[in-house]
Amino acid sequence: KTQTCGYPAWPDRRVGVVRAPDLAAWAFSYKQGRRDRRGRCIIEPMFGNSSHFNDRGLAGVYMDHDKGSALFDYQGRHRCRPGQYDSFTEVHGDVPCGLWEARKDGLNGLIDDNCQVVLPVECYSIISMKDWVAKGWVELRHEARACGAYNFRTGAVVPPVYYNVAALGPDLLRADPDFKGPVKLINSRGELVSDIYDSAYGEKGRTEIIVTKGGLQGLIDASGQVLAQCRYSSITPAPYGLWEGRRAGHGSEFLRRGGGR
Repeated sequence: KTQTCGYPAWPDRRVGVVRAPDLAAWAFSYKQGRRDRRGRCIIEPMFGNSSHFNDRGLAGVYMDHDKGSALFDYQGRHRCRPGQYDSFTEVHGDVPCGLWEARKDGLNGLIDDNCQVVLPVECYSIISMKDWVAKGWVELRHEARACGAYNFRTGAVVPPVYYNVAALGPDLLRADPDFKGPVKLINSRGELVSDIYDSAYGEKGRTEIIVTKGGLQGLIDASGQVLAQCRYSSITPAPYGLWEGRRAGHGSEFLRRGGGR
């Protein structure tokens, strides 16, 4: 609605701004609504509480104890019917990915902006850290510390049956069956790439992955291809995108980006 609200004037208690339209929160009789910068009523006061409307004009809204929560657009239309889920949390890193964590009866799943189910509400928790989301992954957890992952760019699901998981890159996930190793490297399609390494980890700002086998280290790329065999006692980042590989009795070697000496 764009006509003037038929409610008494209320102080402009802004809690957030979206780019289109530019909305501010206001309240009447303990209910929240939305109005634009000129004071025109866009959404009648009907919410018990709500998150900020995002750049796509959507917000997770708590209605009340009886109606539960809903996903609303900036025109006051709900994408999910009230009560279908208990709460909504947007999944986003530096760039939004169009997904929402939906919670129901203590379990979590994923839905998209149109309230279509992406992952069923079956997970004990869904962890969407910024660095994971930037690589296209979110972490899935079931009870008893069973971890898995979901790649929202390909739709691949790594079942939550591992002791620990880590997103090494857009196309590579490390899954630890237990705390002793060896680890499994799984690509973004959910396929096993390798299970011969004792450990695998990345360095900030680098796309290559350091792997360890039999106490010696090597390099692989973000897709799991071998760049340097495991023959170094240690590999550490060096300036200008180089890597320094140390070999017992042979001194140091500098490896170029991509693994060549």
